[in-house]
Amino acid sequence: MFIHIGNVATDFYHLYPSDLKMAKRLGAEHFRMSISWARIFPDGDGAINQAGIDHYNKVIDYSWDIGIEPVVTGYHWDLPQVPYAI
Repeated sequence: MFIHIGNVATDFYHLYPSDLKMAKRLGAEHFRMSISWARIFPDGDGAINQAGIDHYNKVIDYSWDIGIEPVVTGYHWDLPQVPYAI
């Protein structure tokens, strides 16, 4: 299903198995991925979102399962905008 209004750009969150299979068919040996701070720490800090950790573990494990080496970037362009007292 294609959405033509632009609300969902790529939907890698749900489509990573088919996206990674396509990359493998095209000869990719590595897959560079970023860890989203907001997915791990939705409030900017404090409690960890286990569902976010689980998602990244599934992507990394699946990459290895199909023979693509994941290369993880720790910094993503969505650092938290949490106000802190000075």
